[in-house]
Amino acid sequence: MSIRHNGQIISNTNLIEDIKIYGNSSNIDANKAVDLKVVEQFDILPIASEDYFGRVVQYIGPDDDVLDLMHNCFYECVILDESNEEESGEIYYWEQVSQPAVNLAWGNIEGTLSDQLDLQTALDNKVTTTDTGNKIYGTDDQGNQTTYDKNGFGQVDDVQIYGDSKVVNKVANLLVVEQKGTMPTASADYVGRIIQYIGEEESGEEDYVHGYFYEAKVSGDPSSIECTGTDSSTLYPYHITIDKDTFETQITTSGEYVFNYDGTDWTLSGTVVDLADYGISIQEGITYSSGDNMYIQYTESTIAYSWVAIPVQLDVVDNELSLTSENPVQNKVITEELNKKSGVIFRDFEPEEEES
Repeated sequence: MSIRHNGQIISNTNLIEDIKIYGNSSNIDANKAVDLKVVEQFDILPIASEDYFGRVVQYIGPDDDVLDLMHNCFYECVILDESNEEESGEIYYWEQVSQPAVNLAWGNIEGTLSDQLDLQTALDNKVTTTDTGNKIYGTDDQGNQTTYDKNGFGQVDDVQIYGDSKVVNKVANLLVVEQKGTMPTASADYVGRIIQYIGEEESGEEDYVHGYFYEAKVSGDPSSIECTGTDSSTLYPYHITIDKDTFETQITTSGEYVFNYDGTDWTLSGTVVDLADYGISIQEGITYSSGDNMYIQYTESTIAYSWVAIPVQLDVVDNELSLTSENPVQNKVITEELNKKSGVIFRDFEPEEEES
């Protein structure tokens, strides 16, 4: 038997026969080759001939009672023993060399688990359930299952799910409402979050009632800035852009600020300034002259954060009878009041006739 590699016959090469590989087998000796051929599959078997002699193929077509072929069985091209080469030449035919696969019944894993490398690897990539407290299940960049701290994810606000909607790269924050003995300062970090106050009732700028629920709300408007005009025949407001964040590193008080060009530098209130420090840039190619002014109107932010009590409708049950309350009343209260009343007896009687 010869071995072909890239169409060339490799000679003087010993073949290894009856290969059996168990566990962590050692390397195969050099100068030997393993004849590992890919088995071809046919849904229609080709005619057996010298070209196919010695080859094994798998038949994947339907069972054929006429040709005696069975689906999924393997067949080898062999020579009929009784053929007379001198008279009629060799006769080739396909001989079945395997039985069809049978259904497997699953049961216990036999042998040592660590020897089942693919299964052991799959198990090693799973998360230990005892390590998942306060965690979120997910997968890492390699697709292995892992867990993440839930606080490391963006939260989904005002979730509304319709039909086949889905949330991507965020985790729905479906958590138990937090309880606080001391209310934290309302801020952007708490907007939309609900907290139940379980401390003592407080009085002051913000009153908190024990047991009440509070939601962090935001009110007011963000800061704004614009160039409202110029004293120039060549420089106009639309030539000017202002980065608000940079401007606010210099000025945070509402008002109108006049920047004047003295022919050499820009000044603000008589002091030479660099417009870039205020986030102000002028369109390239635009000219301006000594005495030109630009008017910048800045309005500071009025945004404020506060805890707002959430009206919660609780069932109130009265412990006494009332002519005005619309709440239900305790059963024992009704019973006690009924027991205080005496029975009333009605008797039938006929009126006396008047004497004439």
